[in-house]
Amino acid sequence: MAKRKKRMNKKLKELIYTLLGFLAVASIIALIILWKGAPTAKMAVSKYYTAVGQKDNKKYIDICYPTKWQKNYHPEGTDVSLDDIVTNALSFQTAATFSDLKIIKKEKLSDEMVAAFNESVKKIYNFDIKASKMYQLTFSMEMHMEGSEVASRNTGFITRYVYKVGGRWYFFADTLVAVDMGLE
Repeated sequence: MAKRKKRMNKKLKELIYTLLGFLAVASIIALIILWKGAPTAKMAVSKYYTAVGQKDNKKYIDICYPTKWQKNYHPEGTDVSLDDIVTNALSFQTAATFSDLKIIKKEKLSDEMVAAFNESVKKIYNFDIKASKMYQLTFSMEMHMEGSEVASRNTGFITRYVYKVGGRWYFFADTLVAVDMGLE
């Protein structure tokens, strides 16, 4: 009887440890997926195009703007709402989904370019974003138009920028900063 009880306790402990391990892994995966930004530059691009395809303001804002920037989105002291800006931007997008993202070229930008980005955000939004890295990415992907049975493959390459803040990557989509830096 004592042996049977020990086996039951051992099996119960194993079950508990297995369950705790599963919950830990599931929590980590959920944090990676649901956190603002993305763990990799490629994932930032993917999440951006998912948000655009779904016309999802929250996803768009979370992949383009770290929390601090979202809270300080007052270009040059105005009371313009980031949500309104994104709603307007997404209203010009066609109903499409994107897939098969392939990064063709990944070029790390100079420390001077990162400093120019930080300075531009400081000048326009009056806060220090503290970006640590920036990449210029050239990529291709497939675009599926709503109602179309055929996928249209992007025939050329798309070049965009991503930046890193606090260990997370964000898609660089702020037009005011891009224009100030001479990128658009």
